[in-house]
Amino acid sequence: MAVPVNRVVIAIDYGTTYTGIAFFPMTVNTVRLLVDEIRFVGSWPSAAAGNGRSNLNESKEEFKVPSDISYAAAKNAAKQWGFDICPGSPVVRHAKLEFEPQQRLEELRMILTVLEGTKNLDLQAIRNAQDGIVAFPARDATQVVADYLLRVREHAAEQAKQWFQATVPIDLVITVPTVWNDTGKDRTLHAIHKAGFNETHFPTLRKTYIITEPEAASYYILKSMHQKRNRDVKVGDCFVVCDAGGGTVDLISYRVKQLEPTFEIEEVGFATGDRCGASYIDLDFQRWLRQKIGKENYDMLLDGLPDNDAGSYSVVGPKMQGILRYFEENIKTGFGKRDQPTKYFLPFPSELDIDDDREKDIQDGEILMTLNELKTIFKPTIQRTRALIAGQVNQVELRGYLVRSIFLCGGFARNEHLFTEVGNYARIKNIGLERGSEPWTAVARGAVAKGIDVADGLASIKRCPKHYGLSTCQLFAPHRHSEQDRYIDPFDGQHKAKDQITWLIHKGDPLFSNKSRTSSVWFRKKFDIGEVRVFQTIFVATTEEQAPQSLSRFHEHTGAITKLDCDLRNVPDVLLDRTKAGARGTPYFSANLRLDIRVDTSSVQIQLFFGNDEILAKTMSL
Repeated sequence: MAVPVNRVVIAIDYGTTYTGIAFFPMTVNTVRLLVDEIRFVGSWPSAAAGNGRSNLNESKEEFKVPSDISYAAAKNAAKQWGFDICPGSPVVRHAKLEFEPQQRLEELRMILTVLEGTKNLDLQAIRNAQDGIVAFPARDATQVVADYLLRVREHAAEQAKQWFQATVPIDLVITVPTVWNDTGKDRTLHAIHKAGFNETHFPTLRKTYIITEPEAASYYILKSMHQKRNRDVKVGDCFVVCDAGGGTVDLISYRVKQLEPTFEIEEVGFATGDRCGASYIDLDFQRWLRQKIGKENYDMLLDGLPDNDAGSYSVVGPKMQGILRYFEENIKTGFGKRDQPTKYFLPFPSELDIDDDREKDIQDGEILMTLNELKTIFKPTIQRTRALIAGQVNQVELRGYLVRSIFLCGGFARNEHLFTEVGNYARIKNIGLERGSEPWTAVARGAVAKGIDVADGLASIKRCPKHYGLSTCQLFAPHRHSEQDRYIDPFDGQHKAKDQITWLIHKGDPLFSNKSRTSSVWFRKKFDIGEVRVFQTIFVATTEEQAPQSLSRFHEHTGAITKLDCDLRNVPDVLLDRTKAGARGTPYFSANLRLDIRVDTSSVQIQLFFGNDEILAKTMSL
């Protein structure tokens, strides 16, 4: 008789280049989870004929599926995502890189790069496309990821129907890079929810947790070591875990806190990371290729699409797909092995008629790449990864501990060149280096294990049930505001739109159990000279899916209006802005005010400030 299941934990490891879904059904007899017993959705739609992918029937790569999607019309019954994208279809990839906001200088560099790349845009080729304008979907990165994960969810639910449609409680654990701020996490969670990982498709969904990728990998690696007893793990041992993935390299250091009765680890220092994963090697390869063969030849590889040189999500045409696939499968993956060649030959797509050019090392439809050129392509990513590891080791040593081992995990960890270069550093520091038997699946396995063992230590997620905002006036804009809301400000004579709502927190925004969600808005209040400075401002909340723009469109049956009584009588005149003559020719005062909102999983807190002085504070239920 089968033992009844009382809970299912599902991990969603969405990556820049590959995605994995792991799960484990807990039974009443599950006392101790063996991490290598965690299950995976491991049978994905097969490759379309001619795609160039190898036979996956017996491949461990079935543990994960490429994070690629195509919006081109399907041919040969191809699913148009993952492994199953038919030849000739433009592919959208690396959408995850759009989720984390860039630094200002990096944003400017990317804008310039994109503008340069659009010179290659062949609009005529798009107009002539038989399948419509499919290469440039009108979707932002969140929608692209949601479209992709929708297909992953539907397939996973079919493959693991017994567990994904279970009537017992289901917990989701979502992995994110350690360097992401709230914006990156929010976009990930919004995409996952839109993809159907929600109460609609999982009626028994109990809780959703979030965990950083290196934290999950650490938990799997150290717990696996302890369970297998293949190493003598001791309390006090310190380890640096480096999760080298497709988009980011994330690191964190841990110290073993206790072994029994439960296995516990604690952070040492703080997590670090950077956007220097394996996909950036592809970008450096493309830059090398453009420089090597010249702009004219390179442009022929782009199929009229913008150059993928901005480090963000992109659409890749079939010719460049072929070059990148050959580089990935025949050069990049095996780089660093003992029997590696000293030179490589990359074939151009057969439909391109590129003339031989000895100066550019082009001959017989192939281009020569030397070993030194390949090392140069890898160098930025390798150097940055080593620097990040050294930084973690320094953190541990500054706290008076010694690092026992460095653990490499993630898809890029399988690369021998990276392993060798990190090993050279480890030997200098007299530190061990390991990557385990399953470096590619360590994150997903660890996420499930953490969700089962110590879910109380993870941040759970609740979706905000309402929109919250403040009613203010705004400068009138005909394309944005209704004519009925227009008025002339009696103080400055400008045309304004009254009762416009600035939404600070949106319905569906994720609320974390360990951290409040905050937002602020500045507004200006004006007073006549001698006027009593007491007024009301309106705070609003609504459960409508589409938040209204103004109070005139606000429906009280779906929300609530809260009038906040504000008193500035104790603010000296000297601290206010004074305008000598307004529209009426008389002077007036202006006060710059800031409203802060703080929302957690149970309450909403509002504070109004003039400068550093709190004018009012109010707390209400969520």
